[in-house]
Parts: sequence; C-alpha cells; structure tokens
Amino acid sequence: MSEKDIELWEEMGKKGLLANDATIMKILSSLRTAMAEVVKTTGGSMSMFSIGIKPASYFEDRSGKLTIDEDALRKAIENDPDAVMKLFTQQSTIPKDAKMDAYYRKDELGRYYEETANGIRKYVSGNDFINMRNSTLGIAQRFTEIFESNIKVSMDPNERGTLILKVGTGGAYSVIDSESSIDKRLAEMDRNITKMQNRLYAAETKYYKQFAALETAIAKLNKQASYLGLDESQQ
Repeated sequence: MSEKDIELWEEMGKKGLLANDATIMKILSSLRTAMAEVVKTTGGSMSMFSIGIKPASYFEDRSGKLTIDEDALRKAIENDPDAVMKLFTQQSTIPKDAKMDAYYRKDELGRYYEETANGIRKYVSGNDFINMRNSTLGIAQRFTEIFESNIKVSMDPNERGTLILKVGTGGAYSVIDSESSIDKRLAEMDRNITKMQNRLYAAETKYYKQFAALETAIAKLNKQASYLGLDESQQ
C-alpha cells in the first residue's frame, strides 16, 4: 500500500463503524426537528427561536451547537416563565399509545375524520395524528421519546430501540448483544474466517503431502541412479 492509501485507511479507522450511519443520522435529524418545531400550549405557541435559542450558522459551526440571545431569553422568562417551562416540560394530553378510534370517527371506507362546525368532514391520517400529539409535547419530552424509541433495552426484540437492535448494549446484556445486527455480522465474519482458515490448512496439508511424495520419489530416483553408477550430471 502507498503512504496515501495508509493515510486513508487510518482516517477511516478513526471515524468508527457508525460514522455516517443511517440510524445515527436519523436520531440526530429527529432531535434537530424536535428543537426547531413549535410547541403548542394552552396559552398559545412557542419555540426555542422565539426565546432566543437557535443553532449556530452552518458556516460558523457544524457540530450542532446552539447560540443564545441572553437578552431575548431573559425577556421571555420575565414575561411568561410558565410558558417557557411548558416549552420544555409540557406533557401531551394524548397518551403515547393512544388509538385514533378514541379521537376520530370512521367513514364507510374505514377512513378517520372529524367534523367541522359546518358539518364538513376533515379526514385525518396516522401521520396527522402523530404530528398533532408531538406538537403539544415539550422539547424535553420529545427528546425522551426519541431516545426511548432508539435506545430502549428490552429482552423482547419487538420492544428494543432501533439503535439497540443494530449495535447492542456494549456488553451490558450478552443475550441482546448477540442478537444485534452488528454482532450477527461479526459472527458471520468469524465463521467465514474460520472456513477460509480451514481451507488454507487443508491446502497446506495437501501440498505438504505432495512435496513429501515428490521428495520420496526424488530420493528413490537418486538411489536408483547411484545403483546404476550414474552421477547427477548424467541424469
């Protein structure tokens, strides 16, 4: 390998297995969205931007740091401290495991809808229902649910977080780790390495036997030549 190739391999090694991983990127995207979206409270709506907290410019910092306008934040707290608290801690009135049947009607085709004051049907999808609930969750509550859905540890595979299903628990639960996708890949790689090693050993044994047979044949040939009075130059 050239020096440039070695440098590239070392750089890749420093990034780790989960560099630019789709699951990690999705979690980060969900966290950013949770911070950016408005939180609906009983007194109106509020966002982190409205109290002076926003991400740094992409050109200033790409690590996700937040910038704080201290004057705007202080003013928001002085004007309505309860609203600022709700922005972060408010729980939704809709339970996490709520079913749409409890909030909407169904038409003859099984589609969910609600009626407006004029009696007009307004159809609602599953995503609309989820977005409606999320819009009333405080930012800290949103973070909690994002982390739970991604790093929840459970002996039931159907209840494990997305990231736990992929990378395991890092040794905390050997059973869960053995069922993670990365551990399964590593186990498969180990099996393939063992197969390749066995093939290598079999090939080595085969060639050792062939070379041993060749040496035996040469030794017999030399013995016969010596018996006939021929030296090696005459062979």
